[in-house]
Amino acid sequence: MTTAATEPRQFSQRELYFLASKQFNALIAAGWTPSDLIAARWTPSDLRAEGWTPSDLRAEGWTPSDLRAAGWTPSDLRAAGWTPSALSAAGWTPSALIAAGWTPSDLRAEGWTPSDLRAAGLADDQIPLIERPYTQLRDALRTKARVHKQSTWGPEDAPPAEENICKTPMCTAGHFVSMAGEKGWELKNRFGWAGAYALLHDRAHPDTPMQNTASIPDEWALAYIEEMAAMEERSPREAAAD
Repeated sequence: MTTAATEPRQFSQRELYFLASKQFNALIAAGWTPSDLIAARWTPSDLRAEGWTPSDLRAEGWTPSDLRAAGWTPSDLRAAGWTPSALSAAGWTPSALIAAGWTPSDLRAEGWTPSDLRAAGLADDQIPLIERPYTQLRDALRTKARVHKQSTWGPEDAPPAEENICKTPMCTAGHFVSMAGEKGWELKNRFGWAGAYALLHDRAHPDTPMQNTASIPDEWALAYIEEMAAMEERSPREAAAD
């Protein structure tokens, strides 16, 4: 840990009492830092249970590598303000960054070059382009050629057969993977459902926020699909004015 003291901390009898009985709030009140607590054999779970966040630890001088070693995920660190480049330098893979919600557009904004993206499998020609995906999805839902259920991704082991799609409930991410065909399924296997959806959405709409992939109400997801489809049907100039 880069922030740990070079000399072992000497504990008072009172501090040892607090450590032995897990009275961690007393130590925090006494001015102990997260680095002190880790040195005293606290676990990341202990820190989380006491309300410490990656943002707190970042303020303490911890690096992404420190936080990774302590068990925090890219999603945790994204919420704390770390950039994709910082996390990549700390050893996280592009797959982990995509799973945390970053898109190729985000990575380009961070200074990733076309060569960087290609090496990570994230170049535009490595991600299938679904033309007007939300219009396709909206129309299929209206005609009942597809069934929407935001609480389920869809089949895990293999894509549904074409004749079974109308009877296979899927969330927005599941539908996008299905609509992208074999390439979409490859993205799902590599980046997970949410990561694959993020890539497919970003490929079609790099400047538009994607739908929350959590188990939000169906009504919210369907409203998002309708709004995006309407945007796709407007001229570029009209859409840019929204």
